[in-house]
Amino acid sequence: APTADVADQISIHVEDIAAGHAALHIRNENSTIVKLYQQAHITDAPGDTAANNATTINAILTALENNGLLASA
Repeated sequence: APTADVADQISIHVEDIAAGHAALHIRNENSTIVKLYQQAHITDAPGDTAANNATTINAILTALENNGLLASA
């Protein structure tokens, strides 16, 4: 995996995200890394309540953050 940033370029490499499960990683010039892999299924919320919907939305936000598609707080 690359360890230094290069101006106006990206680097593409592969790393394990779990034992026996490699994924494509794309690193941009400010060290942000986007990981390309299939996220596990997010269970449907049991019933249409605000609390259950919030749980599902939080799971989706976590998946986006794990893939590097959304910055974490």
